[in-house]
Amino acid sequence: MSTNQTTTAKATERHRATERRTQESSEHRDERLRLQRERSRAAREQHVARYRAQDQERQQTSRALTRTSFFRLAFEYSPDINYSAHSKIAIGPMDQICRYCQALKFRYEPPGMCCSLGKVVLLPLLSPPEPLQSLLAVSPQLRNDNLQIVISADKTPSGEHAGRFNAPTVEEVAIIMVGDPVDNRAIKITRRDSTVHVISDLHRSYDALQYPLIFWQGQDGYHINIKQVHPVTGNETNKKVSSMCYYAYRLMIRNNQDNYILRYRQLYHQYVVDMYAKIESERLRFLRFNQVKLRSEDYIHLRDAIIGNNDENLNINNIGNAFILPSSYIGSPRNMQEYVQDAMTYCYGANKNKI
Repeated sequence: MSTNQTTTAKATERHRATERRTQESSEHRDERLRLQRERSRAAREQHVARYRAQDQERQQTSRALTRTSFFRLAFEYSPDINYSAHSKIAIGPMDQICRYCQALKFRYEPPGMCCSLGKVVLLPLLSPPEPLQSLLAVSPQLRNDNLQIVISADKTPSGEHAGRFNAPTVEEVAIIMVGDPVDNRAIKITRRDSTVHVISDLHRSYDALQYPLIFWQGQDGYHINIKQVHPVTGNETNKKVSSMCYYAYRLMIRNNQDNYILRYRQLYHQYVVDMYAKIESERLRFLRFNQVKLRSEDYIHLRDAIIGNNDENLNINNIGNAFILPSSYIGSPRNMQEYVQDAMTYCYGANKNKI
């Protein structure tokens, strides 16, 4: 049914209801109004009772928090508890405001972590429509008197796609990743003509296809063609915005706009982990295709293995793919080695601890 047909049907139904009410007697009208008042009063009492029960539960949980330890508290997090009110928790105020993008930050956080000192400027995300907006606002009661569709488990609504309202056949949905873990994290879409279209994780539509509830209007996500701007003139420069700078800008809290991405709870956690994997993949991809700039042939361990060093630990057969990670890559062996050497230097200089 089209939008015009739906509007016409609603107008016809309202006209019929108006005619029925003009023809009813005074006794029927009084009875109808009495029943309507009783239903409203019952709904109001139910809402108040639910609100009081939730408030009592929050108070009990808050009192129990002051008496219990913090062991495994992160695994039992509740959004209804004000953890900052606890005497042993000092979260600190977000009183540092970026003068470029109005982002709120804690003290001692770097000034460029939100927008790279005005070099990253993105369009604000649109607010979600109803009833999604009420759901994200944690409304205790979501009500819609005008039912627009009735979904049956064994029937498909007329005029809808056959695969849209399928009843679940299993309790869990699992994904099997086939192939080498370093393969591209792409989305494969099967078109109506049975052809497969691959969407790369660097495509502007990847985020909207992967998270349709967050990007409900199909907004563009991160892609490699986003350019930085000059913080003074606002003109675009030749430098590109990295994925880390893009998502750091998206996840910040600002005074002048509501970042509803932070309201998606478990879906927000999944989104953050997925985008962090994209950031690490982009960094590894850059290191893979820029080995010449890193001058990887000058690293001593690889050179010793190639010329035939007698050390058993430097067997060239154990090297695998010859992609050298610099010491600046956090978590790499050379990065950990530098941290160990720094720790040993501190201990030696203090002359207090033994290793």
